[in-house]
Amino acid sequence: MGEISFSLVLNFFLYLSIPFLMAMIAKKAKLSPLIGYIGGGLVIGNLFPAMATNEGIMSFAYFGIVFLLFTLGLETNFNRIFILKKFIIIGGLLQLFLSMFLVFLFSLLFKFSLLESFLIGIALSSSSTTIVAKIIQDRGEESSFIGEITMGILIFQDIAFIPYLIIFTSITSKDISAWTIIKDTILGLIKATAIITALFYFGQKIIPKIFNKIARISRELFDLFIVVFIFFVVGLSIILKIPTLIGAMLAGVLLAQTIEHYHIFSEIRPLRNLLGVIFFVYIGSHIELRLVIPYLPSILLFTVGVIIIKALIILIIFLSLKFHSKTSFNLSMYLFQIDEDAFILMSSAYLTKVITLEKYLFVITSVLITFILTPIFINNKEKFYRSIREFIKKYILFLEKFIVYRIDSNQSPIDTLEIKNHVVICG
Repeated sequence: MGEISFSLVLNFFLYLSIPFLMAMIAKKAKLSPLIGYIGGGLVIGNLFPAMATNEGIMSFAYFGIVFLLFTLGLETNFNRIFILKKFIIIGGLLQLFLSMFLVFLFSLLFKFSLLESFLIGIALSSSSTTIVAKIIQDRGEESSFIGEITMGILIFQDIAFIPYLIIFTSITSKDISAWTIIKDTILGLIKATAIITALFYFGQKIIPKIFNKIARISRELFDLFIVVFIFFVVGLSIILKIPTLIGAMLAGVLLAQTIEHYHIFSEIRPLRNLLGVIFFVYIGSHIELRLVIPYLPSILLFTVGVIIIKALIILIIFLSLKFHSKTSFNLSMYLFQIDEDAFILMSSAYLTKVITLEKYLFVITSVLITFILTPIFINNKEKFYRSIREFIKKYILFLEKFIVYRIDSNQSPIDTLEIKNHVVICG
């Protein structure tokens, strides 16, 4: 084996040390380390552009999101989600369609064409599974009511990524007909649904038996087989033309059926955390400041508009479903941001010349800003809720009465109490 080149070692050293320092600064400022990782990527992408496009680093970044979505599938309690299906499916569908339509109209105000606005409406309608899942896991909220509702909606949106990707890949030019897009989308959906259903059915029957048998032979072989299985399912997804991110999550869901799934998670978690950091750095490294700065006021205005649209839609939907005002507000704080899949979808539109480089950077910078704001909004959601309620109580009295006597009148206070360092006594 030959010597490793110094330039390769230096690249990886800088790629990890700069985000490490930025994350330390973020932590000192009581912000999420995610902001530091993305900020570190921003520094790397603009000071060392060659490093940002290094193929090896890009591969590690992609494996980061693969492992993150695998562990998400592994931890997903589908029985609980099935119980909450009414809220997840109705809330998820309404949120997607309303966000898509209103963001489409909003994009037209920024002089995007009809086709560009249509694609932007689709790309920005979903929320970020990767960012929110990490925050929920870090906060230990996977089994909480709001955590399960949030994750259920995010998984529902991830499934919607399949038709989204089909739509984007079928639009190969600005002159393509609407009929061609509809036909390709329907055919692609039928194929994807059939393949995923077959994989899930056979996986539930066969996978637990295989894993339980290997676990009895050797722990070392079992750990190796976990990684082999993940790459097998992801590889199969590529062959069958299913989005690899869906394949990664499906692999986790299949292994969640085994009695060894807690051990699997504990073995994969350290690797997932490291590769996940590389992924967030990779996201930040793809913003070219020299091209973005001239459009920054418009980008900020566009971002604020999209955030308000998505947050209000989620708030109104869950208030309509008889949720407590605080629970509905918290859900809007978890789901206001834009999905990381928007990078993939907008890249597809840029590569087919449907949108220009400037417009592509305009949209993905907006996505990145929502990523940075997400941990800040989630960590301060209690303060925001209190401040808004105090403002309403002081200046909009009729709305305060409506909230107290109509929206929150019959709600159980358990999920809405502000409790810290509490003790639960059972007996």
